[in-house]
Amino acid sequence: MIALLYFVFFFLIYLPISIWVIRKSYRFAKVNYQRGWLGGLVAALIMYNLVFWDLIPTLIMYKYYCDTQAGFFVYKTPNQWKIENPDLTTEDLKPLGKNKEMLWDFPVKGLISDPSDKVLMINQRIYLDGDIKRNILYPLPIHKTTQFIADSRDNQKLAKLVTYSSGYGNMWTSKDFSILQLKRWLVKSYCGSYKTVSELERRSGYKAFIKQVIELGE
Repeated sequence: MIALLYFVFFFLIYLPISIWVIRKSYRFAKVNYQRGWLGGLVAALIMYNLVFWDLIPTLIMYKYYCDTQAGFFVYKTPNQWKIENPDLTTEDLKPLGKNKEMLWDFPVKGLISDPSDKVLMINQRIYLDGDIKRNILYPLPIHKTTQFIADSRDNQKLAKLVTYSSGYGNMWTSKDFSILQLKRWLVKSYCGSYKTVSELERRSGYKAFIKQVIELGE
């Protein structure tokens, strides 16, 4: 269905109109200014930017953010954190999930500092949380996703995973439909060649870090 919609728009509407506008502009400029090529070029740029104005800037900035700011950053290893907190008890470090391989099996609780902020608790002290900042470079559709591992006592981060995505959202799952969501060529889910968030977490070292936290209490 979506492929048919693209075909109708681009080949039966957009392309014929673009060709007509360019030819008209070329003839006008040639007759009046003896520079038909300039009129055709200006018309071509206008018609291109009506639909694709955000394509090149989005791809350039998406690559820039992925190359310079994305990745898995460790501020303190689980063992370093344990050494720096000699008052930790066995109960503090005991994993709260019944199935240690499945993060969704761990409980969601409110933070001590803010009970309304619900986070995934690995043990009594360490939790997982994250946030998504959309349109960080408005009007370009570039979004920043951060997942972090922190200590609930002072909310100090032990590590964080940062990735970027682009696009105007999924027209099939979004609550608010926008015509811009038809620009599927702008959609990129994660930095790198990762196809799923699970693959991103596994290959980046994020899941291995969580496993080390869990092993502190075993």
